[in-house]
Amino acid sequence: MKQPIIADKRRYFLIIFLLIFSLSIHAQTKNFTRYVNPLIGTGGHGHTFPGATVPFGMVQLSPDT
Repeated sequence: MKQPIIADKRRYFLIIFLLIFSLSIHAQTKNFTRYVNPLIGTGGHGHTFPGATVPFGMVQLSPDT
């Protein structure tokens, strides 16, 4: 018995969709750790702030102790 043409089209569409989806996931893997400097704030001069700030340091939100 021959299958309907619609079922074949759905099968081909699903295969193409999964192939494109798997290729796009592989293309998005990037290593962002090379942009991170783990030594920021270790100089001992105290010019870093651990909380959220706005540009130019006009507002610095952090716990007061």
